[in-house]
Amino acid sequence: MKKFFSILTVCAMLLSLSVGAFADIELIEVAPETSVSSSGSTITLIPESSTTDTTSTESVQQVPEILTLDSSTAVLQSSPATLQENESEGSSESDTSEVSIKADVSELKLEVGEKYAPTWTVTPDDQTVLVEFSSSDTSVAKVNNNEKIVAKGVGTATITATATYNNKSASATISVTVTEATSTKITVTPTSLELDVDETQTLTATVIPSQAYSWSSKNPEIATVSDAGVVKAVASGNTYFVLTASDGTTEFVPVTVTVPVTPEKPYTISVSPNNSSYGSVYLSGGVSSAQYAEGATVTVTASPNAGYEIQSWTANGSVISAAGKMSSFSFKADNSYVIVANFAPITSEYTITYSSGAYATAQYVTWSNTFMAGANAYIDSTQYSRTGYYQDGWTTVDGSSVNSYPYGTVIANISSNYTLYPHWTANAAASYTLTITYNAQYGSVYYGNSYIANGSTVTIAQGQSKTFSFYPSDGYYVWNLNFAGYNIGSCSSYTVSYDSMRGASRTMNVTFASIYSSPKTGDNSNIALWGALAGCAVVGIGVLFVVNKKSSKKNGKDK
Repeated sequence: MKKFFSILTVCAMLLSLSVGAFADIELIEVAPETSVSSSGSTITLIPESSTTDTTSTESVQQVPEILTLDSSTAVLQSSPATLQENESEGSSESDTSEVSIKADVSELKLEVGEKYAPTWTVTPDDQTVLVEFSSSDTSVAKVNNNEKIVAKGVGTATITATATYNNKSASATISVTVTEATSTKITVTPTSLELDVDETQTLTATVIPSQAYSWSSKNPEIATVSDAGVVKAVASGNTYFVLTASDGTTEFVPVTVTVPVTPEKPYTISVSPNNSSYGSVYLSGGVSSAQYAEGATVTVTASPNAGYEIQSWTANGSVISAAGKMSSFSFKADNSYVIVANFAPITSEYTITYSSGAYATAQYVTWSNTFMAGANAYIDSTQYSRTGYYQDGWTTVDGSSVNSYPYGTVIANISSNYTLYPHWTANAAASYTLTITYNAQYGSVYYGNSYIANGSTVTIAQGQSKTFSFYPSDGYYVWNLNFAGYNIGSCSSYTVSYDSMRGASRTMNVTFASIYSSPKTGDNSNIALWGALAGCAVVGIGVLFVVNKKSSKKNGKDK
């Protein structure tokens, strides 16, 4: 028992000593681990997790750090850091650290006309981060296209750079104070020149504060400069220009002038047509002869006259097969050449196609005439019918109001194909008068069962057509029918419609001819017509002879 009591006494003493050793230690609340995020020149400390009230924030003032730069006006000063708890609902982490931007300075002091290029540090280092700049007062300071801050006028302004990435943004600011310029500042563009002899260039100068200035050349024999800053290189050498402001401030622009090396042009190229009346040929610049350096590009172009085309090209008498019939080609100079463009008349044919179009009574009836290229193409006088209209020519667009080719038109020197449609003109009168003439000694004319005397008139009303029959006397035949000035030829009857009257009263003449002698006209006195008809008869006999000859050969009988 005594032994047990001793053991208890020792334990009590040890416990007392333990309590006395730890009595001076104060319990503290350990703050959660924090991470750092920067936004411009402001550093934000964000707790990783917290069990406290997320609506509270506490700002901790950071001691400014001052760093003197090369420029006496540039000061680096960090903005106060902010301790901020996460405000994201339902999450203990913040993603504002995904994008940040900061500048190497937060304050700038510039004089009017000065520029400063801040160093912007953007995180992440990704080209997709969009950085935009703004100024609170562009009349004081603004950011130019080269991201330089430019002092424009006296005052203060805040330059803000905003970085945007993944729909999140961060910004940094620089406070700019601009004062009056204490010294003249001159900027010249370009700052130096390298010119060839006879070359010119213009210098642009900016003087702050604004004042008059003048230009001068140290050696005008090498290069000159005008009051407007226009430089002209005179001779090879080195010199410099001096810009002198009215207050005596100067700026120097070094100039180097060299003599350009003229490439040797050992080859002469000449061009000509085989016949100047067929077309023309020329080199670049419209000349017929020029010198070219080795390897220089030579371009030859030919322009044939109407009715002619390129047949071939020759160089020093040999055909240039690669050029073919091209109107223009190029090659590299490797020798002197005499090049000839060989023109020839175009032997192709062109066709004029006549179509009734969609408006004529007989629609889509077509025929065509073929002409040799360069020939004179006479427009056909054939007429179509259309109710309420008459045809007075041809147009290139069906239904067009433009009479492109009236009757009697000649297309001179035809060089393309044509498709023509009737040109329609609306009838104006309710009826027109047709006068019928012929020589009653050699035949008669009837309308139905009604006899039409020579010189009689017949009315053709709108929408009406009348067919006239021709009856030659014994020993005669109908040699030709002429209606409205157009020869129809030999026929036994002819129908005249209101539309074929073409908007006016017309005359129809029937010519009867003896089967034994010359044809008889309506007045029996047209001697010129007799001669023409006699000529036609001779030609007709000749044609019949040729046809008969060919027919005999085909049958194996050569008469």
